[in-house]
Amino acid sequence: MIQMDWETGKHRPGPRYRLLLAAVYETDEQEIFGNRGSSGLFPQHAGKSGSGLSALADVQKPGWESAPDEVATVVTGLWRADIEHQDTMASFWTADALSAPLGRWLLDPADHGVAGCGSRQVGRADVDAVWSMCTAFADADRRLGGGHARRALICYADDVVTPLLAGRYTDQIGRQLFAGVARLCDIAGFMCFDSGDQGVGQRYFITALRMAKASGDQALGAHILADMSMQAHHQRHAYEAVALADAGVAAAAKSASASALARCHAVRARALAQQGDAVGSGHALNEAERALDRSGGDGEPLWMTFFTAQQLAAETMYAAANMRRPDLVRRHAASALAADEGMQRREVLATATLAASYLPVEDAIAADADADVNQACEVLRGVLPVVGSLTSTRALDLVGAVRGRLAAYPHVAAVPELERDLDLCMAGTSS
Repeated sequence: MIQMDWETGKHRPGPRYRLLLAAVYETDEQEIFGNRGSSGLFPQHAGKSGSGLSALADVQKPGWESAPDEVATVVTGLWRADIEHQDTMASFWTADALSAPLGRWLLDPADHGVAGCGSRQVGRADVDAVWSMCTAFADADRRLGGGHARRALICYADDVVTPLLAGRYTDQIGRQLFAGVARLCDIAGFMCFDSGDQGVGQRYFITALRMAKASGDQALGAHILADMSMQAHHQRHAYEAVALADAGVAAAAKSASASALARCHAVRARALAQQGDAVGSGHALNEAERALDRSGGDGEPLWMTFFTAQQLAAETMYAAANMRRPDLVRRHAASALAADEGMQRREVLATATLAASYLPVEDAIAADADADVNQACEVLRGVLPVVGSLTSTRALDLVGAVRGRLAAYPHVAAVPELERDLDLCMAGTSS
């Protein structure tokens, strides 16, 4: 009966089920549901096919249909193409490309063997070295933005990690190595996403998810799915963002990482807020807080230590901004903006979000008697010490959006003064 309702258009399946069904039938949502099921979700993509989608498919299909050793070949090919700036890398982000990876992550069985049979012996020390480099690249990304160290990461991966993937290792070491490579690809994907290279970022995320599947690391898979959800949210595809976050929550719940679960709930809250579901967003934030309270045990990976109460406060600010609730943005700002060395990008994003909360918004849910252009300028001044060295297109665009809204108040003395100071600080940045 439910299937008949879907076929007749009486009811529409949720985004997660659309993606799952597309994966099962090895097609996309448009093919199955037509305009009834997908035109509302994919208005920019309905009826379109282009080099971006086909280029993504080139990486996506071999990665998910092949054995682990063939997956490794796909990964190394992706690094090489990125280094050589091949034209096939210049793809667009597309919602259609999410169906197969999400469905296969949820439905495919675990890989049976991840051993390597090359000539070079690979051991735990090699894997630990990869994870150390992951930490260094992630730290650089959070401090300086995605445009700073991406090429260094790819060159390292091509020079050092490619020979490891082609080496000889046991199944246990192979799974650990694949997890490290998945994290490396995830960081590369986030760097691309943060610096505005959305299509390439999506390729890296999809590849990272496939590597995580081979490794069997549920917490890592959940983390990658949360990153993919953030990108979908940034592309204003709220339904896909919710579906990806849902899958992340499910994966994190199977792991021993309460921090990963907290982050997935928090990212889901932001996606639900963008979708207009204030109740669901609030519930997700509560779940995130409860999960974070349980974190800190032996099952927490080192790469999740960045997700603290401060990060959750920042996520709450972003969700509140999506819900047009400036009062809630301000309520959590003090916690989010407490001094935290090494999180400069978050500082700029949260500061710009707080500054925007002091500007009048016509469609705000609640009337805001505290709108204050002078206060918005004073808050945005907080980005001056760090914005000049930041290579985050996301952060710089958000600062630019607040500046654009302030431009409506040239008669307020603080506005041109702030503009002059920001121009001086950002003279050397490129967005």
